[in-house]
Amino acid sequence: MIVQLNGDGCLVVVELGEIFVLIKCLIDCYNFLFADMPQDLAGLDELTLAGILSGSGFCEVVLVCDGDPKPGVPSGELCAGVRAVYSGKRRTADSVLIEMLRKHSAPRSLTVVSSDNEILKAAFARKARGVTSQGFIREVHRLQGGGKKKEGGGGKPRGGLSEGQVDGWLKAFGIDEE
Repeated sequence: MIVQLNGDGCLVVVELGEIFVLIKCLIDCYNFLFADMPQDLAGLDELTLAGILSGSGFCEVVLVCDGDPKPGVPSGELCAGVRAVYSGKRRTADSVLIEMLRKHSAPRSLTVVSSDNEILKAAFARKARGVTSQGFIREVHRLQGGGKKKEGGGGKPRGGLSEGQVDGWLKAFGIDEE
């Protein structure tokens, strides 16, 4: 098995001549955004989070949000590879996320981010990878430079992954490069 980045910056596995896209990430957005964070990440919103996650190694990130989009925040694609799905007024983001998990044809390819026990239980039942919001915050903080303020950027998508980022994602998902 060989793990590499494809032309879109997504981690892929090449095995016996077949290519498998590794990672799709479903994030319980408000559960994540309102978790305790390092000071330099405090106050993130959907657009800024999307900018950080764009080019992170996830081939697709879905931010599952409660309610309707806030003024100025679009529904759908926020930036390359990151889109927002809103539950509307009659459902919760939790129920939408659990339904997405239930209907997904390849749940083992999913990483689900939430600290909600019901969501994590549903992820584990479908053999998806469950990550607490706090655990994922550490990875987002690392992607942001671990406390270093960056010039410009302001939530805009970044370029491809550095070798260190690739190694970090490989380690985070327990993948051996050989």
